Amino acid sequence: MTKTKAGQLLESLVQYRDHGDVKIPTSSTKAVLDAGIYKMSTTMQGEAVFQKHNLVTDELLRFEDDRHTLVLKEVADFWDLREKFKALGFTHKRGLLMHGAPGSGKSCLMKLVMNDIVERGDVVLIGRSPHDLRTCLDQFRKVEPNRRAVVMLEDVDEMARYGEHTLLELFDGDDQIDGVLFMGTTNYLERLAPRMKRAGRFDRTIEIPHPPKAGRLAYLEKKIGLCEAEDPTVLDDIAEATDGFSFGQLREFLVSVYVYGYDPEETINRLSSANLQESASSTSPANEEIKLYEGGQTDAKIIESVAKAGMTGAQKESVKRVAAKKKAKKAKAVLY
Repeated sequence: MTKTKAGQLLESLVQYRDHGDVKIPTSSTKAVLDAGIYKMSTTMQGEAVFQKHNLVTDELLRFEDDRHTLVLKEVADFWDLREKFKALGFTHKRGLLMHGAPGSGKSCLMKLVMNDIVERGDVVLIGRSPHDLRTCLDQFRKVEPNRRAVVMLEDVDEMARYGEHTLLELFDGDDQIDGVLFMGTTNYLERLAPRMKRAGRFDRTIEIPHPPKAGRLAYLEKKIGLCEAEDPTVLDDIAEATDGFSFGQLREFLVSVYVYGYDPEETINRLSSANLQESASSTSPANEEIKLYEGGQTDAKIIESVAKAGMTGAQKESVKRVAAKKKAKKAKAVLY
């Protein structure tokens, strides 16, 4: 006879959760969180909730960049420095704040950090609400006092608007948590109060500019490397022609050219013009940044399905012209 779901659930209830006079039957418990990425929240009763979240690993972009090297090294070294922190009487914690325009690659870098942390067998905790962050970290440390954890705070300027005092207490007040590395991002550094950027809270502030050519090439190889395999110079021409572009603008270039069939030079001029308009208005956000915790496979599938043949000959000549102009402009700038 097939057991009902209710019957299966009753059989799985093997322990009680202790709430003082109240005991609640529960299923088997775990002593530690599995290695992975977790979003933090709380229940109405103030209990911490850690919800497993998957990282889209095929969207990782590894390329040579001094800032990437700096951040990845800081994170990797942090865990072996506990005794040195303690010898100086300091809590073993650190805060890194990355800032830059939307689409500059902050989220790309944080994905690399998260992937490395999970592969090492540790946990990444994603904070959205300052209150939930404090509650969850406190309960996390009571269950796992020595577990390595990186806490991701995306758009920390927005978080600070609704709980700055809570964040400050968590960073260097009475609510400090030992053995935690905080990583924050913001598109608008000027919106953070100076007290939030003080050493001891965010210890290092690192600007992440728009991706260098190596980063643009890495992105292009992920998206169109296969459909342009017969002409490897095309990727280099596109990377050169899109100098100064964010990852969001690269996405729009690929969709415009490979999906809609627009002229590359006209598309680049349009996106470059948008860059100038944005720089004139700090309140106008640029193209959406590649989000940290959401899948990015849709764009790749769209491009793969309609662009296997690559660009037309006319389109290739168009992008080659722009690349040549950009190279000439750079060479002239070097002379002067």
